[in-house]
Amino acid sequence: MAPETRQVTVNELGAGWHLSPDLGTGIMARVPTGYTDDLAQRLTLAQFKLSQTAGWNFCIGGVMTLTSITSTAIARRIGGSYPDYERHRELFGDPNEGFAADISTQKVAA
Repeated sequence: MAPETRQVTVNELGAGWHLSPDLGTGIMARVPTGYTDDLAQRLTLAQFKLSQTAGWNFCIGGVMTLTSITSTAIARRIGGSYPDYERHRELFGDPNEGFAADISTQKVAA
């Protein structure tokens, strides 16, 4: 029996903001590196809307995960939720459900 062959994809990302998937457009290369979390959320919602409108066959939904990488640490946090968060939670569950609920509560209180 032949040994199993696995492929690994590696992407080297330079300093700055990166949105994945970027739909092959390189849109993030045109976004200033110092933009805010609010703009990041708006960009991800635009990406979500575009994928829904075009009927592309990839999943964007649930929660928005922001990952920061420095020379000393990697930090990951949830920046918000997509409009279809509840549907994704019902279909797939959510390992971050408690944290996402806290975000929803904070938005209602604001």
